[in-house]
Amino acid sequence: MPNVRVAAMFAVLLAGVSACARRSPPNEGEHSIACPARNAVASQKVYFGQFYEDYVLAYVFRDQKNGTYIDVGANHPNLDNVTNYFYVRGWHGINVEPHPRAFAALSQARPRDVNLNVGIADTAGTMTYYDGGGWGGLSTFDREIALGHEAAGWKFREIPVPVLTLNDVLREHPLGEIKFMNVDVEGFERRVLEGIDLGEHHPIVIMVEATVPKSDADTTSQWEPPLRKAGYLFALFDGLNRYYLHPSRRDLLQRFAEIGFCVTMDKIKRGIKLDSWQRQ
Repeated sequence: MPNVRVAAMFAVLLAGVSACARRSPPNEGEHSIACPARNAVASQKVYFGQFYEDYVLAYVFRDQKNGTYIDVGANHPNLDNVTNYFYVRGWHGINVEPHPRAFAALSQARPRDVNLNVGIADTAGTMTYYDGGGWGGLSTFDREIALGHEAAGWKFREIPVPVLTLNDVLREHPLGEIKFMNVDVEGFERRVLEGIDLGEHHPIVIMVEATVPKSDADTTSQWEPPLRKAGYLFALFDGLNRYYLHPSRRDLLQRFAEIGFCVTMDKIKRGIKLDSWQRQ
């Protein structure tokens, strides 16, 4: 019975917010949400992220004509890419990609960006990179993750890769104010976040993939402490990624709430579980 009550309450809440969003113009004191269309026509693709990443960030930074970003685990420059939406609109930043094939594509497609063929960790050096082939979507520095994929039939090759910290990278390639940082590193999130001084370098938004690769299992407790210690505020979970906001930009929490509603409604329309990236 408790689950039924919760579901009923959630349905009433969605109905109320949806009714508010449809009301035009709103009465004084009310707030209207206009959800952006999300790739309604495949041939007119607007967003390029693998899930809702650039859809969310585009809404949060909708009044920013230019800006900078860091993408750790950037992968392909267009396919399932978080920053391409912003790059084609004049933004620039740093793409970190240890996979050789993906790095070569980034270097060719992103001449305005700094593209680095390295890994990121909490100390500099050389580490073993488990290359899963293709564009490197399953590739990782985490041996246990690679072994798990191998048990499921995937093949990996081990290659040595130079590794830097984000402090090293930003010392060599300063960006000034960083609008957002994406961390998509297949199980290596904690090591990445422990290699940046968030007191000195503090992106407005930090987005981290928050589930075990190819699973719904939550990994937040493994890597979140450095963000909480630096005072970052949890802003949104889209079913795959968690978004954190620097406390100096608390004003953007309302935008996260608004686009969170849009994500929820889009998931309902597409038959995606509300707390997941997988379909019902």
